[in-house]
Amino acid sequence: IAAVCHGTAGIVNIKTSDGKYLVDGKQVNGFPEAFENKRSALYQHFPFIIEEAVEQHGGTFQNGEKAKAYHIVDGRSVTGQNFQSSQIVAQKSIEVSQQSKSKE
Repeated sequence: IAAVCHGTAGIVNIKTSDGKYLVDGKQVNGFPEAFENKRSALYQHFPFIIEEAVEQHGGTFQNGEKAKAYHIVDGRSVTGQNFQSSQIVAQKSIEVSQQSKSKE
Protein backbone atom coordinates (compact mmCIF):
# COMPACT_ATOMS: atom_id res chain seq x y z
CA ILE A 1 0.00 0.00 0.00
CA ALA A 2 1.24 3.50 -0.72
CA ALA A 3 0.17 6.99 0.31
CA VAL A 4 1.59 10.48 -0.08
CA CYS A 5 0.96 13.66 1.93
CA HIS A 6 -2.63 13.89 3.20
CA GLY A 7 -3.35 10.62 1.41
CA THR A 8 -2.07 8.84 4.50
CA ALA A 9 -5.39 9.85 6.09
CA GLY A 10 -6.95 7.26 3.78
CA ILE A 11 -5.03 4.35 5.31
CA VAL A 12 -4.91 5.09 9.05
CA ASN A 13 -8.35 3.62 9.77
CA ILE A 14 -8.00 0.50 7.61
CA LYS A 15 -8.00 -2.77 9.52
CA THR A 16 -6.47 -6.02 8.35
CA SER A 17 -8.28 -9.37 8.40
CA ASP A 18 -7.03 -10.02 11.95
CA GLY A 19 -8.70 -6.82 13.21
CA LYS A 20 -5.50 -4.81 13.68
CA TYR A 21 -4.97 -1.44 12.10
CA LEU A 22 -2.87 -1.51 8.95
CA VAL A 23 -0.46 1.02 10.50
CA ASP A 24 -0.07 -0.98 13.74
CA GLY A 25 3.63 -1.65 14.29
CA LYS A 26 4.60 0.30 11.15
CA GLN A 27 6.67 3.39 10.57
CA VAL A 28 4.41 5.75 8.64
CA ASN A 29 4.77 9.13 7.01
CA GLY A 30 2.37 11.79 5.77
CA PHE A 31 1.88 15.52 6.03
CA PRO A 32 2.77 16.42 9.62
CA GLU A 33 0.60 18.69 11.74
CA ALA A 34 3.60 20.97 12.36
CA PHE A 35 3.58 21.91 8.66
CA GLU A 36 -0.17 22.65 8.49
CA ASN A 37 -1.58 26.15 8.20
CA LYS A 38 -3.86 25.90 11.21
CA ARG A 39 -5.61 29.16 10.31
CA SER A 40 -6.83 27.86 6.95
CA ALA A 41 -10.51 27.05 6.51
CA LEU A 42 -9.57 23.64 5.13
CA TYR A 43 -7.62 22.73 8.27
CA GLN A 44 -10.65 23.59 10.41
CA HIS A 45 -12.62 20.83 8.65
CA PHE A 46 -10.07 18.02 9.07
CA PRO A 47 -11.83 15.19 10.94
CA PHE A 48 -8.56 14.07 12.57
CA ILE A 49 -4.82 14.75 12.65
CA ILE A 50 -2.94 12.15 10.62
CA GLU A 51 0.02 11.69 12.91
CA GLU A 52 -2.23 11.43 16.00
CA ALA A 53 -4.34 8.76 14.29
CA VAL A 54 -1.22 6.80 13.27
CA GLU A 55 0.07 6.83 16.85
CA GLN A 56 -3.37 5.96 18.33
CA HIS A 57 -3.54 2.96 16.00
CA GLY A 58 -0.13 1.60 16.99
CA GLY A 59 2.08 3.11 14.29
CA THR A 60 5.06 5.41 14.53
CA PHE A 61 4.79 8.67 12.59
CA GLN A 62 8.01 10.17 11.24
CA ASN A 63 8.70 13.16 9.05
CA GLY A 64 11.59 14.98 7.47
CA GLU A 65 12.31 18.61 6.75
CA LYS A 66 9.56 20.88 5.47
CA ALA A 67 9.28 21.18 1.66
CA LYS A 68 11.75 18.32 1.07
CA ALA A 69 11.07 14.82 -0.16
CA TYR A 70 10.88 12.24 2.60
CA HIS A 71 9.56 8.70 2.46
CA ILE A 72 9.42 5.53 4.50
CA VAL A 73 9.34 1.93 3.33
CA ASP A 74 8.15 -0.46 6.01
CA GLY A 75 7.45 -3.93 4.73
CA ARG A 76 4.97 -3.59 1.90
CA SER A 77 3.88 -0.05 2.79
CA VAL A 78 5.44 3.07 1.29
CA THR A 79 4.49 6.51 2.56
CA GLY A 80 5.69 10.01 1.70
CA GLN A 81 5.39 13.33 3.43
CA ASN A 82 4.51 15.72 0.59
CA PHE A 83 4.15 16.10 -3.17
CA GLN A 84 7.93 16.31 -3.47
CA SER A 85 7.96 12.68 -2.29
CA SER A 86 5.59 11.41 -5.00
CA GLN A 87 8.22 10.20 -7.46
CA ILE A 88 10.29 8.30 -4.91
CA VAL A 89 7.15 6.76 -3.37
CA ALA A 90 6.09 5.55 -6.83
CA GLN A 91 9.55 4.11 -7.50
CA LYS A 92 9.73 2.38 -4.12
CA SER A 93 6.19 1.03 -4.54
CA ILE A 94 7.21 -0.62 -7.80
CA GLU A 95 10.30 -2.10 -6.13
CA VAL A 96 8.23 -3.46 -3.23
CA SER A 97 5.71 -4.93 -5.67
CA GLN A 98 8.44 -6.60 -7.70
CA GLN A 99 10.07 -8.03 -4.56
CA SER A 100 6.73 -9.44 -3.45
CA LYS A 101 6.16 -11.08 -6.84
CA SER A 102 9.64 -12.64 -6.87
CA LYS A 103 8.94 -14.28 -3.49
CA GLU A 104 5.77 -15.99 -4.76
